[in-house]
This record gives sequence, structure tokens and C-alpha cells, in this order.
Amino acid sequence: MRDSDSNPPVPSLLALREEEKVEAEHGRGLLIVEALSGSWNSSPNGRGKTVSVEMPIAEAEP
Repeated sequence: MRDSDSNPPVPSLLALREEEKVEAEHGRGLLIVEALSGSWNSSPNGRGKTVSVEMPIAEAEP
């Protein structure tokens, strides 16, 4: 996944209070990535960044 924001990605929870809602608009997808992946990382990419994930692959039954 890529985006044009050069700031490092930070997973953020859904906000319940009005003051926190601005921050909660970004980073929620990373909570899903974090929950489903073995690990994730980000690296600079031009004017933005790329987020990469490692996903475990289940072995097929014989």
C-alpha cells in the first residue's frame, strides 16, 4: 500500500470523544493490517511512503 503522506504510519483506535476524532480519521486500517499480518513495516517512497506486510501462509493439507 502506498500514500503521499511522508509521516510514519501509526495505528490509531476509533475515538469516542469529539477532540480525538480528527486524529482517528487516519491509521485505522493499520489496526486491521496489524491484526492479520505477521508483521508490517514502512519505508519512504518518493514524496510519501510504502507500507509492506508479511502474511503467514497456511500449509496445504496432503
